[in-house]
Amino acid sequence: MNTNYGTITTQVGVQGAPRSFNAPLVGLAPNTTYHFRLDAANTGGGARGADVSFTTPSNSVAPPSVITTNATDVTFNSATLNASINPNGSDTHGYFQYGPNTNYGSATFPADLYAGSSFSGLASGIGGLAAATTYHFRAVGSNVLGTVYGADATLVTATAPSPPTAITSTNPTVAYNGALLLGSVNPNGFDTHAYFQYGVNTNYGGATWPLDVAAGYSPVPVSNQVSLAASTTYHFRMVGYSTNGYGYGNDVSFTTPPTPVPPTVITTNASNITQSSAVLHGSINPNSLDSHAYFEYGLNTNYGSATAVVDMGAGAAFVPFNLGAGTNGSPLLPGTLYYYRAVGSNSVGVSYGLPLSFQTSNNGGN
Repeated sequence: MNTNYGTITTQVGVQGAPRSFNAPLVGLAPNTTYHFRLDAANTGGGARGADVSFTTPSNSVAPPSVITTNATDVTFNSATLNASINPNGSDTHGYFQYGPNTNYGSATFPADLYAGSSFSGLASGIGGLAAATTYHFRAVGSNVLGTVYGADATLVTATAPSPPTAITSTNPTVAYNGALLLGSVNPNGFDTHAYFQYGVNTNYGGATWPLDVAAGYSPVPVSNQVSLAASTTYHFRMVGYSTNGYGYGNDVSFTTPPTPVPPTVITTNASNITQSSAVLHGSINPNSLDSHAYFEYGLNTNYGSATAVVDMGAGAAFVPFNLGAGTNGSPLLPGTLYYYRAVGSNSVGVSYGLPLSFQTSNNGGN
């Protein structure tokens, strides 16, 4: 390091004509000035060359410098790991180790950071993480001079988002040949599709077409019409699904009513028969549909005349009714045989009772 030198190379022998030679130097310190000179000796005496100096470079290569920095873009199942690495002049690769503890267990794919001499960022996305879980990670830099580990850092994944919340209504609108299924779905913040499963048991087997439900945090009413068989018990439930999974409402069952039929009508005996009028009797079962009743009457079974029409409601049991014949401004003929029958009608059709007959009196009696 000065002209006192202090170190010599291995001596070599030479003879004959002048010649050149060299000696490698190892273990020199970086950024240091060294002096050297050539010494020679033989039987005739010794000689020394002039002093020469040189300085070793200051940018000698070294293992990488590694700094682990905070994770970003952390979700319930993924994150981006970050670091800053200086290759220190040698071709370097960088990657991350990560796992549920400081044994890590997983690693990202190595990235080539080349051979720069300044810090540059390294980022790697990782997925498949468990929700609401603490993970440890650290950056790693490696080159021909060694592997360096950054400090351990941690991240906590978010709570997993919930699938939609589905509620099945217990009050569907039911008819003999179909039903309006009702329910609601809370998307819990994500775009959702909603539909109904239905069938004759809890295996369902049928489903309505999915309806779009926009992302939000409140229940949204959902309805869908389905065609069904009469007099049959059905099960159904509300279903909602999003990228977070499926939500199912409770099972609800109902029974469709029988196929509607026209009223059932019975003609019964007339009373209060006079020369010009009579009271006609019958009974009607509306069969659960709003029904009307009246009588047809006449000199033969072509009838030709009719009484007033009365509303008989929508019950499911027989209800008697009676109406006057010959009392609407067209009196009956005395001493005449009349035929009559009860008639009932509803939205499904018209029914007729069996024909009966009565004869008006000649003297005004019954």
